[in-house]
Amino acid sequence: MKISDLDDEARFTEMLTSLLDEHKDVVSMLADGFYQSRDYIAVSSYSSMGSVPADQSLVISEGHLAVST
Repeated sequence: MKISDLDDEARFTEMLTSLLDEHKDVVSMLADGFYQSRDYIAVSSYSSMGSVPADQSLVISEGHLAVST
């Protein structure tokens, strides 16, 4: 999706809000799982699990929504 005007940005923000609402429980469950497995998995292994990019996307998405509303 290319954002070239305020209408595009509004549609993007609406889509982003919807996606974050749909997946809000996933991040909590991942965090809980990481916390519970901390005694069994080395910290350096977490970055290879694929959750780091998802967490970074969440932070970027929430940041966009914070400045857009």
